[in-house]
Amino acid sequence: MALLQGSQISLAYGDRDILDKVSIQLNEKTRAALAGANGCGKSTLMKILCGLIPPDSGTVSRTDETVAAYLPQTGISFGNATPPEEAEKGFERFRLLEEEKERLEARTAEAGADWEKAARRAHEIEEILLESGYYHRREQIGRVLKGLGFRESDFTKPSGAFSGGWQMRIALARILLSRPHILLLDEPTNYLDMETREWLADFLNKYEGGILLISHDRYFLDVTVNETYELFNGKLKRYRGNYSSYEKQRKEEIDLLIRRAALQQEEIERSRQYIERFRAKATKAASVKSRERMLEKMTIIEIPDNLKKIHFRFPPAPHCGKEALIIEALRKSYGTHEVIRGLDLVLRSGEKLAVTGVNGAGKSTLLRILAGKDAPTSGKVRCGTDVRIGYFAQDYENDLNARLTVQEEAEAAAPAELRPKVNSLLGAFLFSGDDIQKPVSVLSGGEKNRLTLLKLLMQPANLLILDEPTNHLDLHSKDVLLTALKDYTGTVVFVSHDRAFIQGLATAVLDLTETGARLYGGDYDYFLWKKAQTAADPPAPAVRNGSPAPSGRSSAPQPAAPESRGAAAGDDHRRQKEQRNLINRLQKESETLLAQIDDTEAELKRLHAEWAREECYSDPQKSAAVAEAVRAAEAEQERLTARWEAVEEELAAARKG
Repeated sequence: MALLQGSQISLAYGDRDILDKVSIQLNEKTRAALAGANGCGKSTLMKILCGLIPPDSGTVSRTDETVAAYLPQTGISFGNATPPEEAEKGFERFRLLEEEKERLEARTAEAGADWEKAARRAHEIEEILLESGYYHRREQIGRVLKGLGFRESDFTKPSGAFSGGWQMRIALARILLSRPHILLLDEPTNYLDMETREWLADFLNKYEGGILLISHDRYFLDVTVNETYELFNGKLKRYRGNYSSYEKQRKEEIDLLIRRAALQQEEIERSRQYIERFRAKATKAASVKSRERMLEKMTIIEIPDNLKKIHFRFPPAPHCGKEALIIEALRKSYGTHEVIRGLDLVLRSGEKLAVTGVNGAGKSTLLRILAGKDAPTSGKVRCGTDVRIGYFAQDYENDLNARLTVQEEAEAAAPAELRPKVNSLLGAFLFSGDDIQKPVSVLSGGEKNRLTLLKLLMQPANLLILDEPTNHLDLHSKDVLLTALKDYTGTVVFVSHDRAFIQGLATAVLDLTETGARLYGGDYDYFLWKKAQTAADPPAPAVRNGSPAPSGRSSAPQPAAPESRGAAAGDDHRRQKEQRNLINRLQKESETLLAQIDDTEAELKRLHAEWAREECYSDPQKSAAVAEAVRAAEAEQERLTARWEAVEEELAAARKG
C-alpha cells in the first residue's frame, strides 16, 4: 500500500516554532483536511511532506511505490503551451513507463536469462497504463479542463495568456491527471466558482488515492473529508468526522481553554493581592514566598489571537424607501461580446440578493455598474429614495494606500465622530498592539480584507454591494461576517463562491447565464431545486418564481414554496429529499458514534490510570477486575470504531448520489 509518513517533524523560523515534533501518516484511503489559523504552518507542512523544503529535525518516509503531488496556493505560471499541452504533462510518469515497457518488450525478443523477468515487468507496466487511462489521455484532458471551466475555444490559446487564477486551474488539471497515490492540495478552491467547486468535490469523492486538503470552504470540506488534522501552536492533532464535526469538537475544547484561562487569571490576581497585602508582615513571610514561587513556576494559559473572534455589527442602516434599486433594460457589452442582456429588476429594501453564474457571466461587471463604478452600454440603474451605497470590490487592494500604516488608513476613512474610536474598532478586527503600526503593504490577504471591511463599516450605508467579501478570510472570520450581514437591517447585493455563505445569507438569487438572467425568490436551496426543475425551460429575462414579472420588471419576492411541475418533478424532489434525510441521519449517527468513541477513550484512560496505582496492582482481585473492565472498554471501542467507519462509507456513497 502507498504510504507517506512524517515523523517528529520540527521547523522553526527564528525563535518561533512553526512545527514541533509533528507526526502524520497518509495512505491511499486518507480523506483529510488540514486546518489551522493563517500562518500556522499548514503549507509548510505540506511542502516538507513532498520534499520541497527540509525540516530542522524529524523524517519523511514513503513506500517505494508511493507518488505524492503538491499543489501550492499560488506562484505557478505558464508560457506558450496550450492548456491541453500543459495538462498532458501530468501523464509524464506514465509516458516514462511506456518507454520502459517498449524497451522491455524489445528485450523479450532477445535470447537471455532475464526474458521472463522482463516479460513480467512489461505486463505489470501495461496494467498500470490501462488503469491510469493513459491510452485515452486526450479524452481525460478534455473532461478535466471542461470540468474546471475551460471552453473548447480556450484549448488553442497560450496558457500564459490566461489570468493568474486560470493558470492555477491549469496547474490543478495537471496534478489531477497525474493520478498520484496521495494528493496534497493547498487551497484548490481559491480561484474556482461554484460550479467548478462542485465538479472538483465530485472528482475528489471518486478519486482512488489519498487526499490532504487545505481550504476555507466549509461546504467543500464537509463533502470531501472524513477526518481533520489541526495544526495549533506547532502541534498536530487528529479529529474524526467531517469538518463540521471537527469544529464542534474544537469549539468545546476552546470553550474549556477559555474558562481555564479565566480561572487561572483569577487565581493569579488573588495571589498577587495577597502578596501585596502581606509582603511587609514577618508572620506571613513564608506564605508570601510560597505564593511568589508558585507564580514563577506557573505556566500561563494564553488564548492565541486566532481564537479571538472579531466582534462587530454594521451600524443601523439609514432609513430609505421601499425600493432600494430599480434596473431597467440594462445591457453591457465589450465590443461584440454582450455580458448583460436586457436585465429588468426591482430590489426591495432589506433583501439579501446573491448574484450567481459561472466565471465570465458578468457578476462583477453587474456589481460595478450597480455601485456606479462602471457605466452600462444601455439601460438605467436608479437608486431608491435616500439610498446610500457601500461597495466592497474584488480588487479591494486598490482602495488601500500601501504607504500608510493600518492605523493611518483607518483614520483616513473614519468620519470625524468615529476617529477617537478607531483603535477600538481596529482591535475588534484583530488589529492590536504593534499590528496597527504595520504598513499596509506588508499585510496578508486576509488582513487587507479585514481592513477594507472596517473602512466600509465606518461609512453608514443602507445598500451594501459586496464582490467576494469572503476572499482570503478564514472560516472564523467568514462566520462573523455572515452573522453581521444577517443582522444588518439594510439591503445586500453580493457575489460569493462560498456555498455555505450564500446558503446562510441569501433571501433571493439572481442567476446570470449566457442566455440571460433569471431571478429565484427564496434561499439558495430553493434556487438549486428550482434551477434543476427549470433546466429545460427556454431562457428568459429576470423572472419571479419562474413566471415573468409584470411590467417587464422583477421584484425579489419573499421565499415561496416550490410548485409542482408534474409527477416526474415530484418524484425527483422526493428522491432529493429522501437523500438529504439519509445524509442527515447518517451525519447524526456519525457524530453520536464519535462522541461515544471519545467517551470510551476517556474511560480507558481512567481505567489505565487506576490500573497503575499501587493499591490496584498490589491487590490481585482488584487488578483482575480492572483488567476485565479494560478489555470490555477496548472491545466496545473497536465495535464503535468499526460502526463509525461503516457509517462514513455509507455517508460518502450517499453524497455521491
